[in-house]
Amino acid sequence: MASTHRGMLKKSMQYLRTELHRLLRLSERFTKTDMVYLAKGGGWLTFGQGAGSLSAFVLSIVFANYVSKETYGIYKYIIAVGSIIGSISLTGLGLSLTQAIAKGYYGSLEYSFKKNLTWSAGIFIAGLLVGGYYLLKGNWIFGISFFILTICAPITNGASLYNAFLSGKKDFKRYTLYWVVGNIFTTTALMLTAWLNGSVIALIAVYFISAVLVNLVPYIKLLREIPKNAPLDTNVITYGKYLSVMNIITAIAGNIDKILVFQLLGPAPLAIYNFAIGIPEQIRAVLKGVSRVALPKFSERPFVEIKQSLLHKMIIFGGGAIMISIVYIALAPFIYKLIFPQYTESIIYSQIIALSIFTVIGGIPLTVLQAHARKNELGWYTMTTNIIQIILTLTLIGWYGLWGAILATMINRLLSLIIPSVLLARAK
Repeated sequence: MASTHRGMLKKSMQYLRTELHRLLRLSERFTKTDMVYLAKGGGWLTFGQGAGSLSAFVLSIVFANYVSKETYGIYKYIIAVGSIIGSISLTGLGLSLTQAIAKGYYGSLEYSFKKNLTWSAGIFIAGLLVGGYYLLKGNWIFGISFFILTICAPITNGASLYNAFLSGKKDFKRYTLYWVVGNIFTTTALMLTAWLNGSVIALIAVYFISAVLVNLVPYIKLLREIPKNAPLDTNVITYGKYLSVMNIITAIAGNIDKILVFQLLGPAPLAIYNFAIGIPEQIRAVLKGVSRVALPKFSERPFVEIKQSLLHKMIIFGGGAIMISIVYIALAPFIYKLIFPQYTESIIYSQIIALSIFTVIGGIPLTVLQAHARKNELGWYTMTTNIIQIILTLTLIGWYGLWGAILATMINRLLSLIIPSVLLARAK
């Protein structure tokens, strides 16, 4: 029986790879003038996201076999809370910096790094308060974990701007290679930690410290390549501040499901939920690479011109995404029964979540709005989708447990497709 499952799994994985390559080829048809650009950039980013997804998949196997559901649930909860705390800084600088670098303002990288550190005081205050709260309650695991986050997050946020620098230069080859090497390093470190120790504090320490290292090393390397008199755009901070405010509510909305599942249902259900959404999230991450490639190009082209050809691009992209979703839904039972037998409860949740993979095409109109700094539209999008998600998550998880979390996620993803499309269509 196991050999039959392996055979079917192998054939299905081959078909899934074929569909991913087909989607990349279709993306090359977006515009004739951008064909070579998309092929090169999209190829590197698709490779990078594919490597990242593979690393996450291997890591999830190790966690499933060497870490208990309770430990894994606590680990994911701390990371979720940490994501919200980490957003209390200039997290919007990345997009703003990409635009500045695309225009030749290379000196903006170091300038943005320093400003990011200055504006990270919120992380220190919030991290110390949360960590101190748990220590006073006698919870050393949570207290120490949040102190580690407090030290590491500001450096990681600032150094990670090297990604934005390489995106602005359209150097997707180095962008991908640095990211893949860093991802392999972090994954390997976490795997060894799970195998040798498996405690929450050890996992958290390795997670955040490795994040500092894999971002700081390429940042320093790139900084040495930039001439000291390179021009900089001080306006990068102005737009970055605006986006950063939006990112705080985005971080809350993006992690509130995990926090509520942990608080209302416990660490084990949170582990089940994370294993349910894990693979569909990785598939979406691969597909989002198309939007990332398009950002510098969208910044250079007239707004009206982009709008005229966007619908065709979204239809082509969406068709490929739907095919991948169908393949995964059929494949999911074999994956979980063969590789994650401890998490077979996650199968049905994962299949339902996979139905929303096609909504990733909403990233295309959203990227256009970001590339042209359409603050009003971006503000409406961020506030509307995130507030709705927070309200739905608070309500539905309380009523329906894990099914409520799944339903809230499905609705929000649908809105993340509809709302930016409508806003772009109405923008002038």
